[in-house]
Amino acid sequence: LMTLLAQSILRAALGRVPLGLEALAAWPAVSGLIFLFRSAGVAYNEVVVAVLDKPGSSRLLRRFATLLSLALTGLLLLMTATPLSRLWFGVVSALPENLAAMAQYALWLALPLPALSVLQSLYQGLILHGRRTQGVTESVAVYLLVNAALLGAGVIIGRITGLYTGLFSLVISTLVQTVWLWQRSRTVWQTVQSRD
Repeated sequence: LMTLLAQSILRAALGRVPLGLEALAAWPAVSGLIFLFRSAGVAYNEVVVAVLDKPGSSRLLRRFATLLSLALTGLLLLMTATPLSRLWFGVVSALPENLAAMAQYALWLALPLPALSVLQSLYQGLILHGRRTQGVTESVAVYLLVNAALLGAGVIIGRITGLYTGLFSLVISTLVQTVWLWQRSRTVWQTVQSRD
């Protein structure tokens, strides 16, 4: 429910910042592409939960998380830094030229998101393993508050293009959520590492 609320706040804010209509038009294409690169990281949570009980798993999970983060970020960088993004936004998504260009520049802001998704899955899996799931709910609440505050600031300042405001807010609030999850999972991680 909090995640759905965050999406509603985002749409409301995008409509109230410079080039808001353009941001609302480009957002589905940008967020959809970003999610393609984040989805393996999101799915990693299930791997962590399934494997964490096995002895020796902590080193393997950490190494795989590092490799997956680098691979997903590298693929998004490849998409962002090459004509592939122009192809995706201009041809596949059929955005008008001005929106496609805006979306291409916006992808640069999203580069940390795949790695953050992997880390969130690792930390959430640890929290679930420790059976202290309140930390996950807290992290979503923190994400929502930071996201709403940044989007509100973007609306009040009113100088930054809507798409960039939305992505900046998404990245910073996701980073804060990840740090929260890391903090709440540290005890479980230490226990698992001691076991291994």
